[in-house]
Amino acid sequence: MAAGTFTNQNKVRPGVYINFKSEPQVGKTLGERGNTSIPLILSWGEPNKIITIEAGEDVFAKLGYPIKDSKLLLINEALKRARKLLLYRLNVGT
Repeated sequence: MAAGTFTNQNKVRPGVYINFKSEPQVGKTLGERGNTSIPLILSWGEPNKIITIEAGEDVFAKLGYPIKDSKLLLINEALKRARKLLLYRLNVGT
């Protein structure tokens, strides 16, 4: 049950009014801006080699597509919270 002190009786809307108080949470920054790696089946890039991509870097020269292209959706999402992405191309052929 919720506990608290009854402060007044003149509420505008009928119902239950509960004031929640919680402790500050720690841990939201753990792992943020770290390194991540993704092995993907890709039709571009050098096979059997790890491609390093820094956050904010122009990836067109390395990957052949702009970062907002739908083919790079997983890479774009990974770089939202990572400082460095290590990308490995799994397949050899196209």
